[in-house]
Amino acid sequence: MSIAEQRLRRTLALGITDQGDIKLVSLGSIGLAVYPMLLDLQAAHSGLSIRHRFAPTQEVLDGVLFSRDELGLSVVQPSDLRLQAERITEEHLELVRPAAATASSWSDFMALGFIDHPDGLAMASRLLPRMYPGCPVFRPCRFGGTSIR
Repeated sequence: MSIAEQRLRRTLALGITDQGDIKLVSLGSIGLAVYPMLLDLQAAHSGLSIRHRFAPTQEVLDGVLFSRDELGLSVVQPSDLRLQAERITEEHLELVRPAAATASSWSDFMALGFIDHPDGLAMASRLLPRMYPGCPVFRPCRFGGTSIR
């Protein structure tokens, strides 16, 4: 059991649910959705301090695993047996492209290019195989002349 989990369990065992510090890490898309709720929760409980940061998937998992954060919100089921996860909602991914561009095949998509961000590969590896069955295994590679890592 991690130090963060021990601290969280002690607090919950004492019945203290409306005060103290909570460190939460999440993906940006999830974080933007829960942020207003976290502000409301903190406003309703003046003794509660929520420290929320946004991070890519692996950093979310590592934050909880290495006790930098008590809780993490991610879109992947962790493979590390030291972490426990449960589904709380479903996030939809959308492929956005210029309206005039065709992306009906994998080669069309490759010609468009790919704009990466810190969690771009993780999201693309979830979405693209569903949109383009038979596309190659998604890993760092070149798209439309743009190198992504």
